[in-house]
Amino acid sequence: MKTLKFSFEHPVRGKLRFRPLSEQTNASICRRFDTGVSTDLTVALRGLEAGNWELTLEWEYEERNYHYQHTFEIGQVNNGLFGLTRYAKASLFHNRHPLHAINH
Repeated sequence: MKTLKFSFEHPVRGKLRFRPLSEQTNASICRRFDTGVSTDLTVALRGLEAGNWELTLEWEYEERNYHYQHTFEIGQVNNGLFGLTRYAKASLFHNRHPLHAINH
C-alpha cells in the first residue's frame, strides 16, 4: 500500500487535504486524522492517481494552529502486465523545525 508517514512529538488530531497538481483535475480530497495515543501518522494514498500531489495538514496543539504542506509524486512504473507505484515518504518533527503557525 502507498503511504506517507509523519512523526510528531505528541498525539495530534486534525484534517488533511490532497490536491492534484496536474491540469487534468482540480478536485481535492479531504480527510480527518487522529493519531490517538500514538505520535505517528500514516496516511494511505489509496484512490490517488499517478502524478504530482500537494498534501496539506492542519492541526491544533496547545491552543496554536499549525499548517504544513508537502508536495510528492506518485509515479507509474510498468512491469509486465501490472504497474508498480513508488512510495512517497516524509517525516515531520514540528517542535524541532519551525512550521508556519496560523494565527486567527
